[in-house]
Amino acid sequence: MKKAALLTPVVVLASFALARAASAYASDAEVTAALSAFRADYASKEDSVREKAVKTLGNTKHKRIVEALAAPLTKDSSQLVRRAAAAEIGAQWTPNAVKVLASALQPDDVSLKDVNAAIIKALGATSSDEAVPVLVGLLAKKPPGRSKSPPVANDGEPPIFTTTALKALTQIASPRAMDDALLFLVSMGKRGGKGSDDEYGKAT
Repeated sequence: MKKAALLTPVVVLASFALARAASAYASDAEVTAALSAFRADYASKEDSVREKAVKTLGNTKHKRIVEALAAPLTKDSSQLVRRAAAAEIGAQWTPNAVKVLASALQPDDVSLKDVNAAIIKALGATSSDEAVPVLVGLLAKKPPGRSKSPPVANDGEPPIFTTTALKALTQIASPRAMDDALLFLVSMGKRGGKGSDDEYGKAT
């Protein structure tokens, strides 16, 4: 009963936020105008101009905006632009946002460490339970032969995004997200011994 009582405010707040986001969606005419301006500005060869174009487009809320930002997220030559696209998609709160972000995630690619971190943060920003399985899959388990707890990637190894994924889960703050985060922390506490939970601040 106590657990249910504690979670009720979270559910109420999440429902209110989603309803508020839905009411803020742009009209088809507004979306069309925003996309037209975006395409013109995004054609620039300057990274900073394309980044600004992405951020400006993100001010318009609609599922078509997410679709338009999918290409900058995965194909732009600048990681600055890719990170901006991830953040704007995460702020859209549309049903297709999680799918687009999850599809772009490449956690084993060392060269895309910062982009992947931005995508994980954006998944948390969606406040969607659909993002929970993706984030849980990023919680690093302690591999055999590694003494460090939590696990930390060695040079040349794929990055470990445990802390970033945990923060994203707590940002979603739904019962499902919080249960999975707590279960992971408890399991790592048992493996790592006293104080292991505190060490997550040092992980990637």
